[in-house]
Amino acid sequence: MKNLFNQVAGKMVSSLGGHGSASPGLLQALVGMFGREQGGPAAIVKLFQDHGLGETVKSWTGSGPNQPVSADQVRQVFGEARVKTLGEEAGLAPDEVTTGLASLLPNVMDSLTPDGTMPEGGALKKRLSALAGKLL
Repeated sequence: MKNLFNQVAGKMVSSLGGHGSASPGLLQALVGMFGREQGGPAAIVKLFQDHGLGETVKSWTGSGPNQPVSADQVRQVFGEARVKTLGEEAGLAPDEVTTGLASLLPNVMDSLTPDGTMPEGGALKKRLSALAGKLL
């Protein structure tokens, strides 16, 4: 099962514009973070808003082009402890985590919110499954 997830995650990374640091392990850690955070992806949006990046994150969930986010901004939003935890889960160094998330987050969030609404609970699982299904 883990091998299947890694294959799907690898395809997601490629199709979402990821690069070397945006590994399947990082995508898996990101999805795990969605499940751990109270409020899922909506909580991640709030973190970005709370750090002055509301317009950036709004572009990811809206209908226009996605604004980029830098690795330094990702580090500021998530903090060193969360970056370290994600790195341990993904088997990556902290700099690889922040660079990878800067690449992945805008595209993953955009893909999860095609209608501009934040999925939660069963809807989140359904959207993640649908996204993975498109890539198989």
